[in-house]
Formats: sequence, structure tokens, C-alpha cells
Amino acid sequence: MKFYIASSLNNIEIVRNVAGQLKQAGFIQAYDWTANERADNLEKLKKIGQKEKDGVIESDFIIIILPGGKGTHIELGIALGLNKRIYLYSPNEKINDPSTASTFYQLPEVNKFVGEIDSFISDVVIRETKLVQQEPPPMRLSVISYSFDISSLPLMLNSVSIFSCICMFSTFIYSPKLYILIQSFLLIMKLAFID
Repeated sequence: MKFYIASSLNNIEIVRNVAGQLKQAGFIQAYDWTANERADNLEKLKKIGQKEKDGVIESDFIIIILPGGKGTHIELGIALGLNKRIYLYSPNEKINDPSTASTFYQLPEVNKFVGEIDSFISDVVIRETKLVQQEPPPMRLSVISYSFDISSLPLMLNSVSIFSCICMFSTFIYSPKLYILIQSFLLIMKLAFID
């Protein structure tokens, strides 16, 4: 699982601490903006901006550490737009105060946390680990060979049965239901071409 941390340059040590703990837990940082030097021209800003945007896009989840600046909130917006899992950390209750909080902090897809940073990190690790354990296994393709009598080859040469010919030589399946469906189709095709 890849993560991205959005925050202010003022929080650079906190960001490095959080990233280090997440990496120790087995997560991968999509992009570490803390390794950058402060940009002193527009070209450098552009390159950094692109890398940060790509980091948000590549991540599975994003952590927002407040207080943050313009970039932090733009990254939050990108994450919201891409339906990323979002964890918002604040050291105080300002995120729950209508006079100071952003409307976007209140969206249901934003997981808010107020308190100690180490408790926050533990909470994120627990939640993300549970999600990894709940994910279905990656799709695997199995190759199943289908043998047939060579005398039936002429039946396979017409254009209607090209699909059945391909399926008879090697069928790529993911589920037993698909295999049964293809086998049923092949049987129907075979019966349709028998005089």
C-alpha cells in the first residue's frame, strides 16, 4: 500500500516521523517531498508540483497533517476528487470548529483525528492493515487445455465458431462459473454444427 503525506514545510519533522513509522509498518511512500529544497524559481516549483501531484495520484491513501498551507489543501482536493482514503490529523479541535474548519474536513470520506500524533499513526496503521486483509486476492489467470477429436476440425473452420476454436485450445478463466459458461457455449456450438 502506498501513502502520501500532505502538510506544511513547518511540519517537516512531523511528516518525516510519520513517514518513517508507516514505512516500518510495511507501507510505501509514493513521494517524499521533504527531500526537496525550497524552490527559488518557477521551473523548480513546477517540477515539485508535478511530483507531488503524481504522489497523490499513485497513493492508496493520503495523510493530511495540519496546520497546512495552500499545497496541503490542493493535495486534499486532488485526493477527494480521486476517491482516495483520507486521514486528517490536527493537534487541536480547530477542525471541528465551524468558524475555523474547512467544509471539506467534514465530508464523510475524511477520517478526522485530534490528539497525539503517535496515536494517530497507530490508528492509520490498524485501519489500513485491516483493509489489506479484507482485499480479495489478486486476479490469477489459469490456462486450461481442452482436447478434441481432430475429425471435428472442419466444423471449427467457419467464422461463427472462431470463438469456440480459441476457447477449445486454451481458455483463460478467473472463476469456475466462467469456465462452466464457456463449456456450455462450446457444447451448444458443437451441437449446432452436427448434422
